[in-house]
Amino acid sequence: MYNTFLPISISNLGNSTTKANLIVVLSQIGRIQHYFIPAPLSFFNLTALVDWVKAGHQLGQDWFKAGHQLGQDWVKAEHQLGQDWVKAEHQLGQDWVKAEHQLGQDWVKAEHQLGQDWVKAEHQLGQDWVKAEHQLGQD
Repeated sequence: MYNTFLPISISNLGNSTTKANLIVVLSQIGRIQHYFIPAPLSFFNLTALVDWVKAGHQLGQDWFKAGHQLGQDWVKAEHQLGQDWVKAEHQLGQDWVKAEHQLGQDWVKAEHQLGQDWVKAEHQLGQDWVKAEHQLGQD
């Protein structure tokens, strides 16, 4: 029904108790000079304005609490994720060490076997040369 807004100042609001209450409530949101409230100005409208400011203040506190809780939850989740990554990378590191150690052992065994095979082959080759030279000397 009333869709106009009138700029008013605190000094136009009637008795001192009403002014004091409004000043306390409105000062909490950092505005103390001029406000826009629905016309016509009545105590009912003033009460509604005060209730609206209180509701906004409560909503602000609730948003702050929710955001703070959300922030804490994110910190906890990221901390847990960080711990899980550390554990996973530590495990991965251990697995790599084991795999490389096993690979190293396998290489040592393979080279040792290869070395033995070379020794046997050269020994056999040497014996064959000796036999061949001995045979050649007899011929």
